[in-house]
Order: sequence, then C-alpha cells, then structure tokens
Amino acid sequence: MEVIINVNKQMGGYTFGLIPESKWAIEEVYGVTTSPNIFVAYDVKTNFKQYHAAISKHIIPFMLGLDSEQLSKVTARLINVQTKEELLTQKYDEEK
Repeated sequence: MEVIINVNKQMGGYTFGLIPESKWAIEEVYGVTTSPNIFVAYDVKTNFKQYHAAISKHIIPFMLGLDSEQLSKVTARLINVQTKEELLTQKYDEEK
C-alpha cells in the first residue's frame, strides 16, 4: 500500500500531513486511528532531504499507527507542499 504525506516547511519546523485518501485507506484496511498531522520543530538550519531521511523512519510509523508487520506492506512518499517535489520514498520492507 502506498501512502502520501505532504511536508510543509514553516518558520520553526515541518508539518507532516497524511493526505485524506491515505488516512482513510490506512484506517479502513488496518482498523487503526492515524495521527494525520505532526509538527516537528527544529533549532538550526537543516538540509531538507537529510532531515527527512533521518526522522521519517520514526515519524511515519507513529502517524500511521501500524506495527512492524503492517508497516512491511507500506511505502510512504513524502511530498513538498510548495514545490510538489518528492522528498523521500520510505519502504519499510527494506528494514527487515
């Protein structure tokens, strides 16, 4: 299953937000409650892509509310809201 997460850079951090279709699909297929929006603050300037690569493996499972077996069936795509550029694709089956 593919989920899409929009990433919006703000003055003090980043907001990660599941698009509605991904939220509904996860909740319907797995019967879980998702956390559709998460804000992560930062104190220093960061490289956008390096920052997301480092934290995505922690934020995405929290957002989706899935265990490791369920995550193994998920591919998450992080999309920059302003530019529509794909920032990162995270496949959890690679972590086994």
